[in-house]
Amino acid sequence: MRHLIKLGAIVAGATAGAAVGVLFTTEKGAKVTDKVLNKLKSGSDVLSSSKEDLKNKLKGFISSKEESFEARLNSILDKTADKTEDLIAMLEKKLSELKNDTPQSSSKDAVQNNSTTELKEEFNKQTQENENQQEDIVLKAAHSNPTNL
Repeated sequence: MRHLIKLGAIVAGATAGAAVGVLFTTEKGAKVTDKVLNKLKSGSDVLSSSKEDLKNKLKGFISSKEESFEARLNSILDKTADKTEDLIAMLEKKLSELKNDTPQSSSKDAVQNNSTTELKEEFNKQTQENENQQEDIVLKAAHSNPTNL
């Protein structure tokens, strides 16, 4: 951005200097007007090409950031999917253990109920964490995806 400001300042200074120099010449008005117009036209061409260069650089920078963001997003989604699968596998294992155990006393029932409650709480906690992570990802995507240049 500093380079663009410096370039604009140089072009403006050169244009102003040329205009002042041409105005103080002894040539006729038509010739002076033609020279000034030619200088302004060449200055606007330089600015147009600089604008296009800057626009192309910004597009390249934004596309590289989008690719980086997509890679991070996919990585996070893969991690959360693995956690969900691990949690489901653990719950299935505990459920099969609970089904295979036969109740022998009321204390065993209490232990099983506590164990089931703990599993439910852990499942709810993991589910909430996954949802929070996915919401964060979506919010970050919305804030870091500039669509208009």
